[in-house]
Amino acid sequence: TDQTVPNGLLNVPGGPILDIARLSPSFRDQVSAQLRDRRPPQLNGGREVLAESTTLYVDPPVTAPARGAVAIQDLGAMANWLDRSGSPETFAPLLRQRPAPDVGPKRVVYQIAFGDATVPNPTSATIVRGGGLLDVTTLYRNDRTPTARSNPHGFLLDPRITGRNLGQRQVVEFLDSEGASIIDPDGGQNVFEAARVLRLEHARARVRRCLRGRRHHEQPGEDEREVVDASDLADALAEDAAEDGQEERRGYDRGEDGLRPQRQNPADLAPGKRKRPAPLRRCKRRCRHRITSRYASSSFSPPK
Repeated sequence: TDQTVPNGLLNVPGGPILDIARLSPSFRDQVSAQLRDRRPPQLNGGREVLAESTTLYVDPPVTAPARGAVAIQDLGAMANWLDRSGSPETFAPLLRQRPAPDVGPKRVVYQIAFGDATVPNPTSATIVRGGGLLDVTTLYRNDRTPTARSNPHGFLLDPRITGRNLGQRQVVEFLDSEGASIIDPDGGQNVFEAARVLRLEHARARVRRCLRGRRHHEQPGEDEREVVDASDLADALAEDAAEDGQEERRGYDRGEDGLRPQRQNPADLAPGKRKRPAPLRRCKRRCRHRITSRYASSSFSPPK
């Protein structure tokens, strides 16, 4: 929301913070340790095993969760709620979709590292989805380079990772053009996939193929499904933004930072007159209908 920064780079971010820790092989053991040390202990899969039975964004719900998983989910939901005012996904819409007062939309480039072991891809997809950033997203495929066995999280600065120079080339071109140019730094090869350079449908197909079958620990679902839905839902959710804007303003006081909840006294509202946002299920149905219609005339199939 800084008025003096019109252009910026988002390199391998993600959110919410707890989901990063929960899905990352670098931090998951710390989450397990915190649950184990609680009184009473909440670690439910043995001394060192966490089984939260939590799905990724587009996966069907788990109908038979592991014993103790619901309590862990409730704890995680509370932690995410407490962190929300400072969590990255909260600020993502302020970049372009709902800029803060007196601050115009930002020009950004978003870089994701496939197979990131520090900030897992599904949490990066949350930022893409929250900010409608598909068209400025570039996927770095470290698995197609000689450094495929390394964690690509630090590829932009780490001289030991193959993608550093090309990643920096994209950033330099972007900043030099004052945000007007997002290049494919490897010239259409298969290491960097820049959505703005590719046709949108082609980009979706490539993201689907490159992320197929990647899983995080024992969580059901795939990175492919998470990131594909980030791309497919971005346009539909943007179309819904104007329609749902009035309902959103009923529940939130945007104030100076656009984040402060508005706390109304329920007693001030007559029974049956309380204003509630549109049900999430109805919103998803609208999005799914629009995605299906969009794909009806193309050779691609919408994600299931």
